[in-house]
Amino acid sequence: MNSAIESEYVMARKFGLTDFSRGFIEGAKLYLENREIRTDSGIAIVVGLVTAFPEKINYHTLNNSCEFHRLCATGHVAILINDYMDMQEYLSKPEGRELKEKIEDGWKRTLEGIGFNKDLPEEKKTILKSYMAGITLLDDCIRSHPDNSCPGILKAKEIENAISLVHCAAMILNSEEIDPHCLNLYEDITQKSLEEKYRWLLNGEPQNEIQRRLCALYNVVMLSQTVDDYYDYSVDDKLSIRNIYSSILQENYGNQEMANKKFAEIQSQYRDNAIRFGVSKMATLGNTIVLGIYKKMQYMFPNKYGGYRERLCRMN
Repeated sequence: MNSAIESEYVMARKFGLTDFSRGFIEGAKLYLENREIRTDSGIAIVVGLVTAFPEKINYHTLNNSCEFHRLCATGHVAILINDYMDMQEYLSKPEGRELKEKIEDGWKRTLEGIGFNKDLPEEKKTILKSYMAGITLLDDCIRSHPDNSCPGILKAKEIENAISLVHCAAMILNSEEIDPHCLNLYEDITQKSLEEKYRWLLNGEPQNEIQRRLCALYNVVMLSQTVDDYYDYSVDDKLSIRNIYSSILQENYGNQEMANKKFAEIQSQYRDNAIRFGVSKMATLGNTIVLGIYKKMQYMFPNKYGGYRERLCRMN
């Protein structure tokens, strides 16, 4: 890593528990005061970006704006695409047909809501097209060369989250400062070429301050992914969805104690990386605790807080 960038870490803005609390409060205010233009599942990405880029993305710049609507919509589309790709096996069955139509309809209505085929600026339309193409191509790569080992599943989820984070950020930030190469995913690509495009994010090699903050946020996202997989693994197994914790359990022959130890090591890597790029230890711990509480609420009250998986789990 170049020394100029390394020294920038020392001087760069850090993110503590106070910053995440402020990000949550501002994100919640935006969420509550813009009911007519926001989508429920966009709140997490709003909180993350408000925390990481407070001088560019905040309540005053986003309140009652098209940018806020587009950002929430992109976050919502990201979740719908993720569910759609993850649950392909279930959705292809007769009992999954209704849910498949519901997801497709939600995807279509969300894009229509931000004027995708009408007045959405061409630059933003290109970002959304690139995002949908990238995730679809990644899913095709994974299905044509399946690797259900823990490292294989981890790598696929890392690339998927990298694509999602960069494209959501590009809806608000200057795409040139992020990396234009990461926002052009139309060509026939492989998982390896996707890894190459996102090397700076996957390997933690930022070349500017925008990328440094995205590296911090990315590792928080991946830490959150592990929490998500821990609580979801039983329902993911039923729906044949790739899951980090399930793969570790399988590789340890169902020994939960050994699996938990390996799982904790993986979480520690993402936590340490997040801290390295400026997130405080207390902030990473607070994020993990809050997400864990939310996941429990999703399964306790699936109709109110749950997504498609949690509601399916209750039905089954």
